[in-house]
Amino acid sequence: MPTTRDAVFSRVSVDHLVGGGSRVSWELQKTFTDATPHTFQLQVGNTGVADADDWSDTGAAVVDTFYATDSSQRVYGKRLTTHYRVKLTTSGGTYYSKVVATYGLLSQRDWLIAKSIVRKELLRHEKKASPNGFFLKRKWREAATVVDHNVVDPLTGDVIKTINTPGKGTSKTGGYYDPVAMFMDLSPETHNIKSDQQGRGTIDDVRITGRAIAFPQLNAKDVWVDATSDKRYFVHSVQHAAEIRGVPIIVNVELRPAAFNDPVYEVTIS
Repeated sequence: MPTTRDAVFSRVSVDHLVGGGSRVSWELQKTFTDATPHTFQLQVGNTGVADADDWSDTGAAVVDTFYATDSSQRVYGKRLTTHYRVKLTTSGGTYYSKVVATYGLLSQRDWLIAKSIVRKELLRHEKKASPNGFFLKRKWREAATVVDHNVVDPLTGDVIKTINTPGKGTSKTGGYYDPVAMFMDLSPETHNIKSDQQGRGTIDDVRITGRAIAFPQLNAKDVWVDATSDKRYFVHSVQHAAEIRGVPIIVNVELRPAAFNDPVYEVTIS
């Protein structure tokens, strides 16, 4: 993936099989000089956020090699939400690779092209003065489920209470993972004033479109926060604007502003 290069890992790649048997391979930077043995542990998560708390080891650790295999099937719906990273332990310390998704396997040439697209997109955001902001990834894993049935319907799993709950308006404790910096090129607001047929009277649906890099993965109900105004927007829909061999690089998103009394404003942006 275009963003896998860091101070230790030169590149991390995923050859993904939905039914299991996904192979994750890696290359270390030529400047990395920690003495062997190098112990690698493959880790799996679903958020794509490095600081999330849903990372877990998969398979046994491997020593002085360049790949590991995940034999488990991770997804059963229609979206590829599985992400991987590699934990490296040496006598000099412990290191983590950047996160990689399972959209597809890019060749070296395609990977370099994708990196160039991302670099130009970041330059475009800087030149156009796109608002700087933060991405809040919504929690959805069952391990974080609020068990209070006054908050969540035990039969449907729907949130029935949002005010003064530990889920910040969601069914999961904390509601969202720690914020991640993210540029968003926003369009002017569009107001759609109409008469609602479901008893709400005249309504003003405000819609905003944005353009962003596809890392980390954006999904409906995630949140983007304007760093200057602190206005918060729910992601309503996501459309891939640029792909390389099926791997999304740039996305267009439709945003809906959160009401100022929405519990999402209780989430602290440090």
